[in-house]
Parts: sequence; structure tokens; C-alpha cells
Amino acid sequence: MPTAGDDDAATEILNRDIDAHDDAHPAAAATQIQHDTDTSTDTLSIPRPTCVTPRHPGRWAAAAALAMAIAGALVYYFIDRSPETTDAVRARHDAYAAARKLAARALDRGDTSALPAQLLARARAQPDDPELARLLRDATRYRDMLYLQANGHLLELAQARRRRAFESSLFETSARRHIDAALPPAALLQRLSQARDAWRSGELVAAISALKRLTDETGNSQAEAMLRHYARLVQGYEALSERGTGGRDAQALVAFYLDLDPAQDQFFWRRMERDLSAADAAAAAALRRVQRAGQLWADYRRRGGIDGSMRQAATAHAGFAERAASLVEADTLLRAAAALLHPRGNAAAHNLLLPALVREELQMQRERLVLLQRFNNEAVFARRLRLLQDPARAGQH
Repeated sequence: MPTAGDDDAATEILNRDIDAHDDAHPAAAATQIQHDTDTSTDTLSIPRPTCVTPRHPGRWAAAAALAMAIAGALVYYFIDRSPETTDAVRARHDAYAAARKLAARALDRGDTSALPAQLLARARAQPDDPELARLLRDATRYRDMLYLQANGHLLELAQARRRRAFESSLFETSARRHIDAALPPAALLQRLSQARDAWRSGELVAAISALKRLTDETGNSQAEAMLRHYARLVQGYEALSERGTGGRDAQALVAFYLDLDPAQDQFFWRRMERDLSAADAAAAAALRRVQRAGQLWADYRRRGGIDGSMRQAATAHAGFAERAASLVEADTLLRAAAALLHPRGNAAAHNLLLPALVREELQMQRERLVLLQRFNNEAVFARRLRLLQDPARAGQH
């Protein structure tokens, strides 16, 4: 039987447990204490385990991403939306809109000769605008294609057109309307290309026969021009050969090689070395000049010539200087070789093919630099013009 001392001990234990577990109900605590003090229990009480569910780690990643997005938005709002940045974006947008309108008017008029120079001035003012840079590249390339078209270089034009589309829809649409429409059908271009390849490889009869058939069937002007040139060279060389190596007329020999394009008329060009060794001193000296000029011209063409990026560069461009020097040297050598045609004079060589090709390229490059200088007040264009000037002639002006 419990005694008074036992009751006091039980009360003390109950109070202590309630203090330790103040969130539990007193009755439950008393029941627990009763179990603790009852030494005669027959069963073992096993406490129920408590499970702690860990937080999902993805929540931390989502929270971090949200915080970064908010921070980015704040940066965009307070920095990118600053008055200075907003004005710069608006100015770039307005500059591109004005440049595009200028290009559209030039295309509608059909006069794009000055357009690259005009767009360059706008691109210099907005150097970080990629859209304006693309518009400038397209304008330069479009004008180059029109130059090929105007001079009857249909094969080169078709090759340039196939290389890639224009970057802007404005120029691509205009090219389809005005350039593609002027190109012959693809089948005809292929036949022209095959005839040219045969001529280059020395298959003269096959090339001339193919061009005759093409001319009879289509009346294509490019085929007619190629046929006239090929026939003239074959007849000219046959006439020279009939005289014999020792009796060849020096003027006729020099004139024949001045009328070749080293990049195209390779079969005859390779014969120059043999004819040079058999020529007299005056003819040999002239032919050496023609040979050197032809090598310079062929290398110039093979490397792509002076392109728009070289002309438009804001600082000195080594490629421009090197190729300009090649053109000027070739022109000087050809004029010296043509002097042998005296007393007929240099005018007789003026219309021969190789001097005409070099002269036309020099003239075209100068005209484009003059336009760049007109619309862009930069000293670099004046320096490039001087590089394209013959040193001997420069001293006369």
C-alpha cells in the first residue's frame, strides 16, 4: 500500500516532468510517470520514432534563380533604362532607319554608285550597329555585281550571286528582280563555263566548236564575245608561226601577248617563254615586261583584287597597299612594253586586252575612292588614291 512518502515522491516527479514537457497534457504526463514509477510492469514500452522531413533542395535553387532574375530586372531597369542608354538606342534605331530609307531610294532609282560611300559615313557614326554594318556590306557587294553585269562578265556574276545571299531582305529582293532576271538560264551558263574550261586547258578546237553551236542556237552576247576573242588569238598565233621563229615581227609578237588575259588564255601565255628566248633584244625586253605585268595581274585576280573592306578601312591596310602597288607596277610595265609598237604609238596598244583590263581596274578603284573621299572627310582615302597613282605621272601634276 502506498505511503505518504510515496505520494510526495510521485508529486515531485510529476511537477518535474510537467516542467520539462510543458507542451504535453498533464494527464498524459501523469500517465507516463505512472508507467515510470511502476516497477511491476510486464511489458517494455518502446517510444514512437519521430521523422524529420528534410526540405527539398530544388526549392533553394528555384529561390536563387528567382533572386537572380529580380536582380537582373533591377539592373536593366536602373541602368539599361537610364536616359543616356535610352537615347543611344533611339539614336541607333533612327540612324539605321534613315540608312535603310536611303538605300531603298537608291535601289528604286537604279543608281547605287555612291551608296556605299554614303552608308559608310553612317556606319562610322554608329560603329556598334551590326544591322548598319550588314547594310553597308550588301550595298558594296550589290554595286560590284552591277559592275560585272555592265561589263558583260556573266560567268563571274553568276558565281558571285551563287556564293551567298544578301544579308538584308532589301538587297536580296532587288537582286532577284534586277540581277537574277538579267542572267541567262543555268543550262546556258553551264555550257559557257564548259567552253571556258576547255579553252583554259588547251582544248582550243573543242572550245571554239562549243561556242559556235551556242551562238547559233541562242545568239548569246557572252558566247559571241568569247568566240571572237578565241578566234582572233588562234588566227593571230597561226600568222606568227607561219613566219618562222627567226623572222617574226617584233611589234606583232608583242601585240599578240598584250592581247592575252593571263588568267584565261593560259595555253598561249605559257608559250611566251619559248618566243621570248627566240626574239631579238628589243622584243625580248618588251616581252619580259609583259610577262611580269601578266604575273602581277593574274596574282591580283587570284587573290580577289582590292575589295570593299580594303577601300573602306578606317586605318592603314597592308593588303590594299600591296595590291595597289601590283596594279600600278603592271600598268607601268605594260605602257613601257607598248612603246615598242612605235611608230603606230601607244594608242595602238591602248585597246589590247591586258592593258585595258589593268587600266579599267585602276580607273574603277580610283573612282570608288573619290566617292568615299567625297562623303567621308578622312585622310586615309587621299592616301589610298596616291597609292594608285603612277609615281612618274604623279610628278607631272
